[in-house]
Amino acid sequence: MKRLHNVNNMTEKEWLEHRLKGIGGSDVATILGLNPYKSPMRLYMEKIQEIEPEPVDNEYVELGKELEPVLRKLFTKRTGLKAVKNNYILQHDNYDFMLANLDGEVLHPEKGRGVLEIKTTSEWNRDQWQGETVPMPYLLQVQHYLAITGYSYGY
Repeated sequence: MKRLHNVNNMTEKEWLEHRLKGIGGSDVATILGLNPYKSPMRLYMEKIQEIEPEPVDNEYVELGKELEPVLRKLFTKRTGLKAVKNNYILQHDNYDFMLANLDGEVLHPEKGRGVLEIKTTSEWNRDQWQGETVPMPYLLQVQHYLAITGYSYGY
């Protein structure tokens, strides 16, 4: 995997511009027609900059950004596995269009590094998270990140 850009040194506008230069984890479900909020054609038009990207600006996104450091610490406390922030936009070694913005990395004593993907949602989505069930768009996002990083597991 390549480390393209340190996100600590860029504005949100710059970060969003870099996301247009490839396919990120949250784009995968849209490409496969599994995103009820955006069509594959809309995503394509955004990527080629024919139309402005729709801002993903809601309470859960805002809470996710604010709570991410706290949730990494809570993950460590509950699992005993160290979770660290990844400050880079990552790129696949062979497929330059594949990009990743990880919420964190897990440092496992036997398995090595893994992907940490953090989600915040509401009680209204409870049925999508029954038992060990994870909604397909998020599974696809983690699989995309595993392909880019070469890591063997994710949380």
